[in-house]
Order: sequence, then C-alpha cells, then structure tokens
Amino acid sequence: MLQIMKSEKKAIKKPLSFSTTMRNPNRIANFLTCLLPFENQILSDQLIMKIVEKVIYNKLYWTRYEKRNDIYRNIYDSEDLFFTSKQVKDIIINSPQNHKEFGFNKGWPSRFDTWFKLPMEFGFVYYKMNEPLKISNTGHMLIDAFNEDEQINQLKIQNVFLNSLMKYQTNNPFRKNANNNIPLILLLQVIKLLKQEDDASAGIFRQELSLFICWNNNDASELCKLIKQIRATQGFNYSDEYIYDICLGILGADETQKKRFKINQICGEAVDEFIRKMQITGIFSLRGNGRFLDINSFEKEKIDYILEKYTGPINFKSKEQYFNYMGVIDSKILSYDEENETIQVDLRQKKLQELANLLILLKN
Repeated sequence: MLQIMKSEKKAIKKPLSFSTTMRNPNRIANFLTCLLPFENQILSDQLIMKIVEKVIYNKLYWTRYEKRNDIYRNIYDSEDLFFTSKQVKDIIINSPQNHKEFGFNKGWPSRFDTWFKLPMEFGFVYYKMNEPLKISNTGHMLIDAFNEDEQINQLKIQNVFLNSLMKYQTNNPFRKNANNNIPLILLLQVIKLLKQEDDASAGIFRQELSLFICWNNNDASELCKLIKQIRATQGFNYSDEYIYDICLGILGADETQKKRFKINQICGEAVDEFIRKMQITGIFSLRGNGRFLDINSFEKEKIDYILEKYTGPINFKSKEQYFNYMGVIDSKILSYDEENETIQVDLRQKKLQELANLLILLKN
C-alpha cells in the first residue's frame, strides 16, 4: 500500500536535473556494453549482480575498498592489468552500497538503478524488476559506434544523442515533474527568436540557462521576453542570487524551499550538465570564451527539420511507451550528415583561404 501511494505521488515543479553519474557518451556506451550479454533476460537481483561484476571488471565503477587496497588500486590504474573473477567478487562483497532506490532492494541493486537511470530516460535501455531487460535500436547504435571507432563514428554518436535530446521531456514518465517542455526544442526556439531581432546575437548567456532549467512550459516567446527584460536592465552582469530569485519564482517556490532548490544546483551543477548534454548533440557550440551557448551554424538544415517536426511535448501513458518512442532513430537526421560534412569542409577551406589572402595583404 505504501509503494502504491509513493508511485502515485503528484508531480511538482522541479528544476531539470540530468544525472551526473553519466557525464559523457563514452561512459554511457561502456555501461550499456555491460548489459549486452543479458539482453532480454528477466531482471532479478541475481542478474543485477552479474551486471555489477562486469561493471567492476571493466573498471567503470571505483569503490572505496579498491582505493584502500594497494593491489586493487594498481590494477585499476593500469591499462594492462585486469581483475580476476575472484578479485571482482571480493570487491563486491567488501563494498556494500548504502543506497536505496524506489523499486529496488538496498545495496547493489539500487546502485544498478542509479547507473542506468539516465540511459533509460534517453531511451537506450529499459528495465524493471521481473521483466525482460531491453536495449533499444539507439542503444545498440551507440554501442556499435564506440566499439567500431569513436573518431570515425563521431557523427553517429552525436546523432544518437540528438535523437534522444530532441525528444527528451522534462515531464517524462520516469520523472515526477510538473514542468512540461522539451528542453532542446525550447532552447533552439528561444535562440532563433533572439536572432530574429538581433543578427549578432551570440545565443544564450550562461547564467540565463538557469531559466531553461526551471521553465515550466513550452512557451518560447514568453521565455524570450523574460530574457530580453533581464538584459535590458542588467545586461550580462548580475549575480547568481539575482537569477536564482527569478528561478524560484518560476518554480513557485518561496524562501522556505531554498534548502530544497539549492542555488549551487540551479546556477551551477545543473547548468554545467545542461551545457554538456546539449553539446553532445553537435548542434550547439560555446561562444564568447564559453559565456554563451549558441546554435552551430553548420547544422542549419538539421535544426530547421527538428523545429518543424518536434514542436512540443507528448502525453505518454506509460514508461514503456515513452521508451519505445525514444528508442527509435529518426532516419532523416542521419541523411543530413554526408552532405553537411562536405559543406563544412568547403566552408572551412574557404575561411582558410580568406585568412591566407588577408595575411598576404598585410605583408604587402
């Protein structure tokens, strides 16, 4: 009865918060690779422990017990040394996880859930106790891209994450969040609105990203209006406290909720993670010494297509329905790459030639 009450808890407005457990695509792909031998098997505590063994063996998770053990620390730090099966089991036994996630037993099963929460939200994997473990088409595509050659398949890796983030919703069924928008789409729309009024716009000021993290709907015009008001009165020189107070207002929070919605999270950690995730897609770049997040001009056609097709959030009835939607690759995204890569090379060559001509003129 208590579990039912907890699972049906009403959604409330919360800042967008991507898990920091998986900070880069390489780490996500490596963790997903550990699931491959167990795909379609029924998830149980016993199966989870087999997956945990693979994670430890592949040195993807670093325990305190290993840090205190000279032999294990040397193995972990070496590219040529590997743990034996006996050592892996010893590490697991002596590293009890004081951690509990809803729907999972305390300890390693709950640690498993923290590892794969974000990959599941991104549509790469779906799991639930006593149900088959599933890896989506995009999950397999990400694994293959890294296993083949990370450098050669950089575009494929970017597309996998773009495919996820152009669909990712703040109110997805894995989150209890009353805020309802697609962060990537909202970001694109606001940047385009700003550029319509100012061709020289450098995009979104880093501190303005806190507004996106807390924004509660899909109204890009209203958010753009707020940003312009802030710029008109403050320019680009204001404190974190200033933007934090505005964010609390957006969340409908008061002074008593500052301990829950911490300033260092809304104006620090969440912003850094937001930038990191947006940049993974390849359609955004940092400008002005990292002070602004802007559209990658080389990806105009791809961006125009995304804004035309993915306009707003969808109401999903279940986690599995959301996973199925997220796990399908939009083939149109892939079709832009070959042509776009040629265009980028031509433009770079043209720019280099212009710089060379300028240097000749300066010398003369």
